[in-house]
Amino acid sequence: MDVMEAYAGGAAPWGKNIDGVAHPTAYAPTVWKGDQEGQLVGSRQYDTGTDLSAGFHKYAVKWEPNKQTYYFDGKEVLTLNVTMSDPMYLMLDLWYGSASGTPDDSTPQGKTNSYEVNYVRAWKSK
Repeated sequence: MDVMEAYAGGAAPWGKNIDGVAHPTAYAPTVWKGDQEGQLVGSRQYDTGTDLSAGFHKYAVKWEPNKQTYYFDGKEVLTLNVTMSDPMYLMLDLWYGSASGTPDDSTPQGKTNSYEVNYVRAWKSK
């Protein structure tokens, strides 16, 4: 379950080029069933219309027994009716490179690259 995947990529629809630097404007929540080689259950690219690197945003998922609802800054962007019963854990990571992971011309360079997380909240409904 990927709550947020954003690509700087520069080319529409994933981003825009500002002063020669690629900035992400879109992201995609994605759900896979099974392990890393699992079946794609659903994904939706969501163009926020704003530079995602310009400030903090809230990415959220409400995980219920038979569906997941994804949110961007409080707005619902995707609902999937699928049962997810496998154990999961929370992971925050940053992957530099092209969409396939291999560094290319879209790979950020320099010391100013960062992935800042203001806070993380997780809870279980009663």
